[in-house]
Amino acid sequence: MVVDTDDSMDENGNVGAGWYVEGIRCKVGLGKAATVWDGEVVGVNGGLHPAPEDHKILILSDSQAAISAVRNAGCIGRARTLDLKEAVDKARAREARLGPNAVRAAG
Repeated sequence: MVVDTDDSMDENGNVGAGWYVEGIRCKVGLGKAATVWDGEVVGVNGGLHPAPEDHKILILSDSQAAISAVRNAGCIGRARTLDLKEAVDKARAREARLGPNAVRAAG
């Protein structure tokens, strides 16, 4: 199953996050305090939620920084934001059920 994520920033500095999973498209505004990195991580976290528990997932993100953050936080066990921690926890739980590489990411 593919999870597609994206972030955006409008001309006023407001950041948004979005994700698309099997016909489900979601978006959320994060405001001016967020960065586009935050938007991408929120998209990854949000995209993992609606994916059926028994499916392996490929996360597509145009942010290598967000992909690296998820991978690194998963390896060292530390995450700098709640959304990053939740994404790592969801990925770990899915891999515990479905085996290694149950969650992969590509840019």
